[in-house]
Amino acid sequence: MRRLFMTALVGITGTVAACASLEGLSGPPADAGSQDAGLDTATEAGGGDANGGPDAALPDAYSGPDASWCARQQGLQFCADFDEYNVELGWGGAPFLQGDASIAQDDAASTSAPFSALVDIPAMTAGKARASLDKTFQVSPSKVHVAFDVRFDQIDPTTTSEYLASEVSLGQNMNGGLYIYLDIAPAGPKLYIQVYDGDGGELQQTLPFSGSFTPDQWTHVDLDYTFAGANGTAAAWLNDASVLGQSSFLTGGFTEPLLIDVGGFMYAPTAQWRVRFDNVAVTYQ
Repeated sequence: MRRLFMTALVGITGTVAACASLEGLSGPPADAGSQDAGLDTATEAGGGDANGGPDAALPDAYSGPDASWCARQQGLQFCADFDEYNVELGWGGAPFLQGDASIAQDDAASTSAPFSALVDIPAMTAGKARASLDKTFQVSPSKVHVAFDVRFDQIDPTTTSEYLASEVSLGQNMNGGLYIYLDIAPAGPKLYIQVYDGDGGELQQTLPFSGSFTPDQWTHVDLDYTFAGANGTAAAWLNDASVLGQSSFLTGGFTEPLLIDVGGFMYAPTAQWRVRFDNVAVTYQ
């Protein structure tokens, strides 16, 4: 599958858990998978400036019951719980929409009330559809940790198209880029990695998961990445269980900017596809 567009978008787009610090990114956070329980003792979250720095505050919190999961977290460069005034607040701007796909706040199900982000992709006879939110950081990271909660309310069991749930990328310019997708495919989830060079060349790599997602249930996802020149490693956990041990891949040597994206991207789905995201947390160094 070719990436047919380049945008200033998690990566690995898009958690119920957060890293307590930038240390020890080799495993999931200590409170990973805890969802909203037991997190009330955390103090005000560290924010991020327009370039992902630590100095600016997070978006204003929702003022209703269970106000702002993000406001109770510590040590994050970016956090989104979708409980603010609109679904895109705190991200890089308006959602990226393609085809008839949509993304919006929804209060029917969440891991921290009142809202989650609901991606809805209708059945299509042809073409591609995407609805996603993105955040760009003007940094060249050596480590990235992305965590989020995801729930697949409805998927198309017959299509051979990939269900791309989130993305992390480096580069994205006329000289190419590195793109890492969490791919919820019919054959099983995996990390799908593409490296493009400036001459149109493409390297495809896949890192299959040993576990899978259960429809209609929230799953907590932790994704670790390290980048060192032309080499990288990745590891993944679902509900605190390791589904991908430290695995190597080639990066193409791309360094910045870092882009995190959450949403859905499909080719000609033959049935409706609905997925929810909540509590996205990002740290890097």
